[in-house]
Amino acid sequence: MTASNDGSIVARGLGLLTPGGWVYREIDFDVPQGALALVTGPAGCGKTALLLTVAGRMRASEGALRLGDCDAVAQPQRARRLVGLGETAGVNDLDPTLTVADQVKAELALHGRRRRRSDVVAALEPVGLALDARVKVDDLHAADRLLLGVALAAIGEPPFLVVDNVHEDLTPAEHVLALARLRELTTSGTTIVAGCLDPALATLADVVLCLGLDGRPVAGSPVADSPSPDGSVADSPTPTAPRKEADRALV
Repeated sequence: MTASNDGSIVARGLGLLTPGGWVYREIDFDVPQGALALVTGPAGCGKTALLLTVAGRMRASEGALRLGDCDAVAQPQRARRLVGLGETAGVNDLDPTLTVADQVKAELALHGRRRRRSDVVAALEPVGLALDARVKVDDLHAADRLLLGVALAAIGEPPFLVVDNVHEDLTPAEHVLALARLRELTTSGTTIVAGCLDPALATLADVVLCLGLDGRPVAGSPVADSPSPDGSVADSPTPTAPRKEADRALV
């Protein structure tokens, strides 16, 4: 792969081998700058591990991964600085005892940003959240908590965002809304990779990676009856493909 200075993501032959076997492998993945990519597949397919690898939080065993001009396999720490990571269980859990305002102010402080009430409101606006800032994180609806995690990840204006579990505890309509909010973030040039269980959401993404339980790409997986952003059903495209989940070897 040749280096590039844009916000694209390129993976070639990417794989992760643990003592328990292959988590994912043979991943070929191209995401242009400003695109929304969706990684789908059943639980245990390698989705979360692959997303954490893209986010610089997990190291691949083989293959190549480039984030713009960053060799993410050789420079995972640099990759981590380039990627904002939405809330991921066991990795960067939100503090359930904090209010929304306190959680946002803590993130703003990490980036040397002002922490006034107006700054908290401004941090939530890009994902369409208009929450009572006094509410505790633990009391948020699942969809609001997901988007709060995205808003926090975007505060530092990273060129890449990774968001897992877009499906978790959300209704089908909320799935569509969450992905629509992510797509809005790409209009500024941010490249986003999101993970979910439901391949029917494929029409909402620019690039789709379908993972199989064996950890290998599933080419041409059916994604019929996919919902459009307006909730209607549309014909689905043929997705691209990747692979498997599991043992965490966090960088």
